[in-house]
Amino acid sequence: MRHHQFLSALSVLIFVLFCAVTAVMAKPTFTITIDRNMTCKDNSTIGRLLINQKEMGRTLELPWRNNETNISRIPQGIYDATIRQDGKRKWRIQLKKVPNRQYVQIHIGNYQRQIKGCILIGKEVMPNPNNKAECMVTYSQSTLDAISEEMERFAASDDLNMTQEVNIRVVVKG
Repeated sequence: MRHHQFLSALSVLIFVLFCAVTAVMAKPTFTITIDRNMTCKDNSTIGRLLINQKEMGRTLELPWRNNETNISRIPQGIYDATIRQDGKRKWRIQLKKVPNRQYVQIHIGNYQRQIKGCILIGKEVMPNPNNKAECMVTYSQSTLDAISEEMERFAASDDLNMTQEVNIRVVVKG
């Protein structure tokens, strides 16, 4: 009987150690939230950009058109994402497993014509001076730089020194 109790206790100990090691080795999750909260004159979608619940700027997306590629914003949901290096355009955040879509990204840009189904980021939203019927976002590159700084700070706070990959999760609301 004692042998059985010993094996049972050993099994529990191994399981607890496995859970502890898995928790320590788990990659931290960097969360980007897009809280869609209004539309513009042209029906483009405006949202707040939050990084780990800290407001970082605004977003500009196309209006809802049944999730059709290049003409619609994406459905609300929670998406895993990765950093994508893109030559002259620098880096961007690419969402994974967007229903019926590919290559949906969060990237720099100012005008609706630059969206193509993705999500533009900027500091503020204003009317496009070249087309008053459209909205635009401003300071897109500096917003991307601020996201990069937050990501580096997040990784360093977990003592990763950017040597380990950070999980990226994008939560799209509204």
